[in-house]
Amino acid sequence: MFTGAAGTTNANNAFAGSKSLKLKNDRSGVNQITAITPGETYDLTGYAKTRGTDWSGFGVDIWDENWNQIGSTSIQFTETGWSDYQLQYAAGARAAW
Repeated sequence: MFTGAAGTTNANNAFAGSKSLKLKNDRSGVNQITAITPGETYDLTGYAKTRGTDWSGFGVDIWDENWNQIGSTSIQFTETGWSDYQLQYAAGARAAW
């Protein structure tokens, strides 16, 4: 989770499986750093829902080998019931992370 984020796992409200992640404020989130291959296309998918009161969604920040941000894209969650969201992005020639 991000610094200052507030969230819990929730066993009573999962789309599939045994748990979901519940973020409790508009500045909460999780992140994962993953090495990527320049020129490849990647898909980020997941099921999510929102209360509809604050912006919520997921996104990707793309970094070069020196940790300079060289790209960013995101998708907003708009449905209050579980919905499938998909975000596709292409890693440019300088992409590393």
